[in-house]
Order: sequence, then C-alpha cells, then structure tokens
Amino acid sequence: MTADKITFEDAREIARRAARSEISDDVQTGRDSYLSDQTIEAAGCWFFFMDEEITATPAAEGVLRFSAYAVSKTGEVSFVYDFRDNPQQMTDYVEMFSLRATGQNEAATLGLAEFRRRYPSTDG
Repeated sequence: MTADKITFEDAREIARRAARSEISDDVQTGRDSYLSDQTIEAAGCWFFFMDEEITATPAAEGVLRFSAYAVSKTGEVSFVYDFRDNPQQMTDYVEMFSLRATGQNEAATLGLAEFRRRYPSTDG
C-alpha cells in the first residue's frame, strides 16, 4: 500500500509552517509566506527555500545552516541545505534527497556517500 500523494499547494503550506516555526517571534517579517518564490521539484519531493530577505538567525562564517525545506510527495518535511549558489551541487542534493523520499534508501545512502565525496566541504 502506498501513501497518498499531496499537492504542490499542500507541500508549500507544510514548508511555510516549517519556515514560520524557525523564525523567532522577535523577527518582524511583514509577510505571511516566509518562503521564496523559487522551488525545485524532483520525483519524490519539492524543495522550498526561505525568503532571501528574512534572516531568522545569523549564520556563523563558514557554517552551513538549514535554510530550505524538502517536502516529500507524501507530506513529510525535512530541514535541508540551500546549495543554489552551485547549481550542480543543488541538483545532486535534490536528486539524492528524492531517492530517500521515494523509499529508495539503499540508493539514497550510496548517493549521500557520493555527494560527500564530491562536495567534501559540506555535511549534506
């Protein structure tokens, strides 16, 4: 039996709620979405990114922080990294994450090892 798939709109709302929970109450955004208009879709998930104009917490120099949300097509949300400054790295990351979202855990584990080998400065 497979889980029911959700719509893009449902996934965006899940990501919006996750983003809102990450923003401290003292940050006044003047917005309701908290998300960028840019998304990436793969076979098993969507990636949503924090609105670029919102800073929830300062990032330490050289330290990765979660600033994106992967929502599987069955509705599970995960905090993930934003590698959009390197399009190939972002593509590899989304595809690797999509494997896990579609239940291909062995392939995802191998994909993660390859991702870490290819991009050693990340812990994705």
